[in-house]
Amino acid sequence: MNRLHLLLLPLFSAAAVLLLPALAPLPAPGDTHQHTVHYGGFVARQQPIEEGEAPPTALPPPAEAPPALPPEVQSLVDEVSSTSETIAAQPGSERKIVFEGDPSEPAWLSALTVTRSTNPLLEAACRRQAMEATMERLAATHDFADDDEARRFAMDHLRDHQDFVRNNEVSFTAYMQSIADCREFCAPLIASLMQCHIGAVARMPHGIVLFAFNSANVPRTDRGTADLLDNTADVLARDPNLKAMLIGRASKIGNLEYNRRLAGMRALAVRDELMMRGVGEAQLHTIWFGWEPPQISNQVAREYGFSEMFNELGVQAMNQSVIIAIYPEHGELDDRLAASGSR
Repeated sequence: MNRLHLLLLPLFSAAAVLLLPALAPLPAPGDTHQHTVHYGGFVARQQPIEEGEAPPTALPPPAEAPPALPPEVQSLVDEVSSTSETIAAQPGSERKIVFEGDPSEPAWLSALTVTRSTNPLLEAACRRQAMEATMERLAATHDFADDDEARRFAMDHLRDHQDFVRNNEVSFTAYMQSIADCREFCAPLIASLMQCHIGAVARMPHGIVLFAFNSANVPRTDRGTADLLDNTADVLARDPNLKAMLIGRASKIGNLEYNRRLAGMRALAVRDELMMRGVGEAQLHTIWFGWEPPQISNQVAREYGFSEMFNELGVQAMNQSVIIAIYPEHGELDDRLAASGSR
């Protein structure tokens, strides 16, 4: 085990703080009452945010320009940054999240569903690689005396973020902004974890169900949609060890809270269609992003093999959708896919 691996090991428990409460469907616009939202088994009350809140301690100035990120990761960093600015103008942005429950549990530390450790497509090996690459990039931009200094630096920074959340000093908007502002460490790590998810979907059998604007009705009369649902049900029926991930999205046309709810309704509508075709609920895993990252961009569409469709329909229509991805339940993804393909 080399020095970098020894450096990384103590960071993984602290890094859970960056795996941003799961997004539950929120009420439609116009509901101005206090909301109760469930975050991974804990209940969060959303209340008006108070003035005078301070973000986590900023990273010290780099000694030199950081190494360039891979283009697909840089694209996601830019998306996190732009989304953090857009969210600030959305209804509900002034509310902060008050967490209840055991603060040592990592489940409540997710604000982006895709980066939660409960996402079955976020593989342990890819998480390790994401942390390793982020630490290597950080070490390349700062003059650390030794590995211990670099480890203390990273852990102190992560602890600042943990305290920022634990002390109930954060709204979803403020948390997103704090990640976007941390362009040396937090944003690249979050973007790399998103890319782990995107890469996993790209390697699996997958398809897309497109929805009409402002609709959660599955287009049953569309032949391509019907074939995709029938084939998915058939594959799952033939192998009970396979599961389907249903990933709901919405475009950036309209209200964040409403579109987040709409994305969830779309994922659940596809789930119901598959269950009507005989698929057991235990084989279906639903998540939804609303219009938070990662959206289906031109880059993501290329990775998913949807470039022609993306060029024809555009970014808004592509994100009025649910991705269906088939994955084996047990083991690391590549091993599971190889074993599944050999049957």
